[in-house]
This record gives sequence, structure tokens and C-alpha cells, in this order.
Amino acid sequence: MSFNLASILTESRIAHPDKPLCHTDEGATLTYADVDEASGRVATALLDLGLERGDRVAVQLPNVPEFLFTYFGALKAGLIVVPLNPLLKAPEIAHHLHDSGARVFVAHTLAAETALKGVEAAVADPTGSAAHRSC
Repeated sequence: MSFNLASILTESRIAHPDKPLCHTDEGATLTYADVDEASGRVATALLDLGLERGDRVAVQLPNVPEFLFTYFGALKAGLIVVPLNPLLKAPEIAHHLHDSGARVFVAHTLAAETALKGVEAAVADPTGSAAHRSC
């Protein structure tokens, strides 16, 4: 594994596994060990999808623990994270998917309808010309 923020997370887990890394709105505390373990599962899942080192993963998540899991998981898998603003509309999502060359798109369930429309627009126009015109 190359040295990146995910390696710092793993080193922090080894040094301080029970130290809090973040607190959720629901009052839960996630430790370095919790986030490292969950992000490891995400890394495995992304690689199981057939992604390879250097592939791009678009991530459109609000400020929730799943963002940490996905972000660090993608880095652990050697992938490039393309963060997208959670407030983007479907045409903007399509534009970013085309522009980045992302092979996978991770979105929150609360934005699933808009995210799906963005993916459908990106797939319907493989050249990205409509997405570029609509932004």
C-alpha cells in the first residue's frame, strides 16, 4: 500500500484504537478502530466490483460517517476519490461523472432519486455533450 491518508488512519488505529475519531448527530462515537475497520470493508467491496488502482470513485455524501468509510476505503483500495457536493442536481452530476471518468458513484439514500437521474443522463449520453451544455 502506498502512503496516503488511509495509511495515517491505520497508524492511528494501531497507536490509539479506542480514541474517538468522530461523533455522530445521533450521539454515537466512532473510534479510529471503528473507522479503520469499516473503511477496510468498503475497500474490499470496491475492489470486488472490479475497480483497479487509479480508478475514480465519485462520492456524493453529506457530512455522515459513511463519507469517512467511503473516502478512506477508496484510498485504501488505491482509488481516486472525486468528491461531489451533496446539493448538485442531476445535470451537474452527469457533467461531473463524465468529466471525472468515475467508474463508480456513491450517493446517500436521501439523494438517491437525483443521483439516479444524473447517472441515467450520463449513461444516455456517453459523449457528455448534453451534460456539458446543461451545466
